[in-house]
Amino acid sequence: MNEGKIQSNMKPEKTEYIAETAIYTKDGQIFTGKSSHNNIEGEIFDRDVALLRNIRYGFVTNTGRFVDRREAAQIAIANGQIEKPVRELTSEKLRFHKKLTS
Repeated sequence: MNEGKIQSNMKPEKTEYIAETAIYTKDGQIFTGKSSHNNIEGEIFDRDVALLRNIRYGFVTNTGRFVDRREAAQIAIANGQIEKPVRELTSEKLRFHKKLTS
């Protein structure tokens, strides 16, 4: 008997961090990259300019979740991806997680 020990098959939670810059289009497509939103907009423009109507700027986390700029700022602050707290995250302020850039 293992008194005092809790046995669990649960894996420890993975820390969520900002992985990529992203733009979410009205038809549900998500375009991502490790550059600025402006660069991603240029790539979308080259494909289909109509996709640039009603877009949302945001980021994708390492778990694959799209988050808006406000939630992204909170995640980035918690993980040391930005130096100073901000209300909304912009791609220019973000330092991508070391695991992804090394």
